[in-house]
Amino acid sequence: MKPFLYRTSFKARIFLCFVVLIVLAIAVSGVTSYNIASRVIKTNSLELNQNTLNKSAQALEEKFRKITVSALSLMLSDSFIDMTEDVSRHNSNSYYSHLSALQSPFSQVKFNDPMIHSILISSPIGDFYPTSDYRQSGAAFSATPLYEVIKEHDGASVWTGAHEDVLFAGKNEVVSLILESISSIPSVKDVYVVVNIKTSDIRDFLLRNLEGGGGSLLVLTERNEPVLSTDKQLKLLAKETSFLRQLSDNGASFEYRYKDTDYLVNSTNLILPSQWKIIGMQSKSELLGQIRSIKSSTLLIIGICVLLAVLFANVLAGHLYKPLKRLQQLMLEAGQNKLSVRYESEYEDEFAQVGRKFNRMLSQIDELIREVKEAEKDKRSAEIKALQAQIKPHFLYNTLNTILWKSEDDRQDDVREMIVSLSLLFRLGLNNGYELTSLQREIEYAIQYLKLQQQCYERLFEYEIEVQNEELLSLPVLKLLLQPLIENSILHGFKDMESGGLIRITVRYEDGFLHLIVEDNGRGMDIECVASLLEETDGEGPPQEGGFALRNVYRRIKLFYGESAALVLQSEPYRLTSVALRVPVPMDAALPSVNNEERV
Repeated sequence: MKPFLYRTSFKARIFLCFVVLIVLAIAVSGVTSYNIASRVIKTNSLELNQNTLNKSAQALEEKFRKITVSALSLMLSDSFIDMTEDVSRHNSNSYYSHLSALQSPFSQVKFNDPMIHSILISSPIGDFYPTSDYRQSGAAFSATPLYEVIKEHDGASVWTGAHEDVLFAGKNEVVSLILESISSIPSVKDVYVVVNIKTSDIRDFLLRNLEGGGGSLLVLTERNEPVLSTDKQLKLLAKETSFLRQLSDNGASFEYRYKDTDYLVNSTNLILPSQWKIIGMQSKSELLGQIRSIKSSTLLIIGICVLLAVLFANVLAGHLYKPLKRLQQLMLEAGQNKLSVRYESEYEDEFAQVGRKFNRMLSQIDELIREVKEAEKDKRSAEIKALQAQIKPHFLYNTLNTILWKSEDDRQDDVREMIVSLSLLFRLGLNNGYELTSLQREIEYAIQYLKLQQQCYERLFEYEIEVQNEELLSLPVLKLLLQPLIENSILHGFKDMESGGLIRITVRYEDGFLHLIVEDNGRGMDIECVASLLEETDGEGPPQEGGFALRNVYRRIKLFYGESAALVLQSEPYRLTSVALRVPVPMDAALPSVNNEERV
């Protein structure tokens, strides 16, 4: 933290402290009040929901008890007793009379409790049910899962979980009360009364008794089988092992997370049906939505206070720091080589004094840069002139020596031809005193030089010149680039040869670079040694064989074209030795006008 504070300005530190204190105070108070409010609302909601759920459970128990009493009263009716007597005698002849006689008790039971959807009496002499209901054909009670349920329980009655009605048409989801017949006749067996109640009616009954409470309901049997749910997704909770474990361990109230949602859970057990559970679930996010306005208000207040802190800090320090900021900006611009910037101020304070000294410093730096540039330009021009002057004596001495030898041998035609070539060579080399020449004039200069050397070294070599296309001939190049390379091939490459030499000159253009390549089939060179000599300056050691001319050319192209220029060496003795120059020349480049060309 300290290094960060050391790097920040005084204004930034004041601003940071001011904002942190305000935001921290408001954030702590806001978060604390939000947590207290949410905890109180959650506790009150759990207590209220538990009380409501207990009342609903009591009402549902009372309803189920009333339905059980209605079913028992049916078995106490005279019609039911008459039917059981025929069952004991295995007399099925009076089936229809019993069916007709039971319609009145059936209607009375349904009238007493409208939640009863359907009733069935199963007996060995036949099934009895309200004729207004549509019995499913072929669905004998003894062949349904309901029969297996009553057999599994040791008792006179059992409530089943939710299931599809397999006795009557409609495929309604129902909960069934199954009662075994109560009769004083011992021989009466396998007589059962089945009362079906639609789960939708139970759901509506529970919702009416919630007294306007929110959330969802889930009812489970003693085997944790879902009876009904006001939310279809919650039925899946009966398969969640962790939920059932918490329901068993935590008692009436707890929190549970299901499918990325936090729920507040209340539960209560029913006495009738035994060990059934009613579970109330309310989304925690929906419950705490009542205090979202507090959270939003707190965030809004924090945001407003931060904005005020920022504005106040800027107004407080802006005026004092404005001159310093201006001076800092000018220094940054000066660091980007904008030396023309100047500090101006109407004040006579310390910042103004520093600014005037800054202006004088920039003026001195600008003057020094101009002086250095002029000195570098003069040095560069003088060095190029000296290098070109070094090149001329080499081939001039060899040519004059050959002319003298041929004149003494009375070979006047050869002497005349050499003098003409030498004259053209001088005229092309002078180039009106300009440093740049065209590629065509540079090639003509090389051709005249090759002709002279063929006279000096008869039958020693032949030469070939290949130019990629004629458009390249008009491009400007630094003069005297090819001649030193050709001279190096003749004097050093063919030193131990008497004939069979070949010099090939190739010119091509690629990607903005002009490539000038001189190849020979001479004895080659030590590339590593020559490459190290190219970087040496004058006086660092004696010139090595072949290194003098190459070093001059290399230094000239680096001085004139910059670091993008290159000289590439390749050597395989008596097969191919190549010196390639690569210089940047755009295709649309042209020779500068006479007034603008730099004279050498």
